[in-house]
Amino acid sequence: NLGQLDRIDVRAASRIGKTVVLQNRKINTVHCDPLAEHLVATSSTDSTIAIWDLRKIQSARSTPSPLATAEHGKTCQSAYFCPDGSQRVLSTSFDNSIRIWDAKKAMEQVSYMKHDNQTGRWVLPLRAVWTTSGDACVVGSMKRTVDVIDAQTGSMACQLHSEYMTAIAARNCVHPLLPIVASATASGRIHVFRTD
Repeated sequence: NLGQLDRIDVRAASRIGKTVVLQNRKINTVHCDPLAEHLVATSSTDSTIAIWDLRKIQSARSTPSPLATAEHGKTCQSAYFCPDGSQRVLSTSFDNSIRIWDAKKAMEQVSYMKHDNQTGRWVLPLRAVWTTSGDACVVGSMKRTVDVIDAQTGSMACQLHSEYMTAIAARNCVHPLLPIVASATASGRIHVFRTD
């Protein structure tokens, strides 16, 4: 909640170094680039997304500087690297946008998608996730559907829905090999969709 980052070795269940303050406010997500694990993307309630090089974050005594930053108009709820290794970053914000940034080009904005992300106080904030190929993103909708949005055009590719989905699917997960999306709702249900 204070913008701090801890690196933990799960094999030894111990911290690697000291706690380091990265952001001015709460960090909502921390995500490693799948092909360059020293690169980390963070999203924060201060509306920023930052890219960090873990090799340059040494101790709590030094104030680390991000490699690049980008900013939304309001709180940024998530920032995820694309699984294809392109170093594109997908972000979701309370400013009702989903955006794609290019971390190789100092977080230049590549794509902008308008999307209602106002979940209110009883639903978890929506977080868009990449498809395995990186050609689209998947995000829950306030209309109790799951939106699949084309990453290049920003247009709706399709909507996944079911008569059994009676709550908002705030969390989604894409299978790494199969065309399957799992969508979880606060009602305690997980809906599994085939997308082929």
